[in-house]
Amino acid sequence: MNSPDLLESAARRRVSRAAFVRGALGGSLALLVAACSSQPAAAPTAAPASGSAAQPTAAAAKPTAAPAPTQASAAQPTTQAAVAKPTVAANPSSSQPVTLLYLTWDNAGLALEQKKLIPDFQKANPAITVKGSYAPFAQYWQKIQTMAAANEPLDVFWMSVAYSWDFADKKFTKDLSPLVKEANLDLSQYYTEVFDILRYPNTTGDLYAFPSRWVISVLFYNKNIFDAASEPYPDETWDYNKLLTVAQKLTKDTSDPAQAQWGTLSSTSNTYFDSLVKAYGGHVMDQNLNYTKCELDQPESIAAIQYAVDLVQKEHVAPSPTQLQGQPDPFLSGKVAMTIDGSYQMVTYGKATKFVFDIAMVPKGPALRSIYGGPDSISISSHTQHPEESFKWVFFYCGPSRSAASYTPGAVPIYKPTAATPDWVKAMGNPPQHVQVILDSYQYLDGAEFGTKWEEWRNAMTQALTPAFLGKMSVPDAAKAATTAVDKVLQGTG
Repeated sequence: MNSPDLLESAARRRVSRAAFVRGALGGSLALLVAACSSQPAAAPTAAPASGSAAQPTAAAAKPTAAPAPTQASAAQPTTQAAVAKPTVAANPSSSQPVTLLYLTWDNAGLALEQKKLIPDFQKANPAITVKGSYAPFAQYWQKIQTMAAANEPLDVFWMSVAYSWDFADKKFTKDLSPLVKEANLDLSQYYTEVFDILRYPNTTGDLYAFPSRWVISVLFYNKNIFDAASEPYPDETWDYNKLLTVAQKLTKDTSDPAQAQWGTLSSTSNTYFDSLVKAYGGHVMDQNLNYTKCELDQPESIAAIQYAVDLVQKEHVAPSPTQLQGQPDPFLSGKVAMTIDGSYQMVTYGKATKFVFDIAMVPKGPALRSIYGGPDSISISSHTQHPEESFKWVFFYCGPSRSAASYTPGAVPIYKPTAATPDWVKAMGNPPQHVQVILDSYQYLDGAEFGTKWEEWRNAMTQALTPAFLGKMSVPDAAKAATTAVDKVLQGTG
């Protein structure tokens, strides 16, 4: 490793704790989500008063920054056959029939699970029936709260890194630490670097969700556009200046919406914006104050925001918010050459019929390479009547018993041996280089600085920065306004 790489690695370690906000496998990466959606959803309200034991509430995971793993640990897991399966303590009531209510926001994933994963679990656990249901991400969080308020049963559900602190704080979720300890898991076989992101109220706190998979942002590119321009494809040597240079070559007729072709996209999406700020040496939120103070008004953060805005207003290689309003996904429509987004978008972009896409590593910045990512997790309701049966489903869902074919494209199993199998590569539905880009990117994974009240402060931040993207306010003024707006939300005065 040469000296620039050493400097980048050291700088990356300095920001890893904040980058991976102590949370969940989200989010989007989920992360995340998310790990993993770029659009805020309804934040959880206070947990409803405890009712009967049969009325479970929502469960939570939390966002955090885990230490960056080595590339070897990500790319060279041991074989699945060589790993002894852990034991899960028997529940005295497990011989009695139990139905677990399980909720997810991944409809495509649920369809796969209902074909094989759930039947396999029920075959191994004849007394337990898993009843799965789905709600779109935008309505998912409100559905959980509505179910809890109406005393509707819920045992196990997906958790996003973006909302895990809030759900844990409101006591919607069960601490899984005792169950994990009792199960005697061999954690060396898991991507444990993302586990701390699930703990609350800090990286040494209790575990309120168990990660099932992780996702990470990648640079998606339209191969047809690159081929037509005889432009070499992106690779891991790119920095953000190179992205701009190529975007300039691939932008055409932006004054005519019908004929427009954009080089790239630029926005405040957490799958892009947060890591861009870090790549310039800045932060969205203060690391040392547990994400209770915004830092967008600092010089390094302002420089990153200026780059993002210049792509729209100065270089004209990315569409403005006004030009995007009411339009379908611009990358999927074939009008954009490149976009940085979560690897889980491979599910969506795999449906493209007019072009072929590929992925590359997210570019480096002036300070370091930071890539948004994190886990999607499973939580157990704090009011479930069936905690041990629920954990059996959680562990089966996240551990060695789960087949690689049950994972959707762009999602990496949390269990390393599963990610190393040819079956997982096949499940990606794309050429093997896709897999390698994702695994190679893992060493740079940084979660967004979620903390608490993420939906509220994220909306306030975007609203304050939008005038700069529209060319109606200078970047320093917009950054100052965004900092003030976020701080007001965090302090409860906004």
